[in-house]
Amino acid sequence: MKPIYARQCILTRFLPPTDHRDPRIVAEQSAPGPGRIVMTWNDELSPAQNHTIAGMKLARKLGWVRDGQEIHLAGARHGGYLLCFVHEGSRIDPDEYV
Repeated sequence: MKPIYARQCILTRFLPPTDHRDPRIVAEQSAPGPGRIVMTWNDELSPAQNHTIAGMKLARKLGWVRDGQEIHLAGARHGGYLLCFVHEGSRIDPDEYV
């Protein structure tokens, strides 16, 4: 099995509506640091799309994303998702890891 090289990941989680706020998504960097955003839930998008957009907004805020860089929705976790950013030159072929 070939190794997958990834940078720090972004963790997202769903925040249900309250009496005063609509549903939201929190995106945070996986290691301690200042990286955190809260985004309003968009009912016109799928859950995966909402979480990916929140992760991308945080990645752009932190300066992690360059044109053409790949982001991978790595999977669901505790009401949210894990998003990983792949090093340049790395290629993930899902068939190799099944």
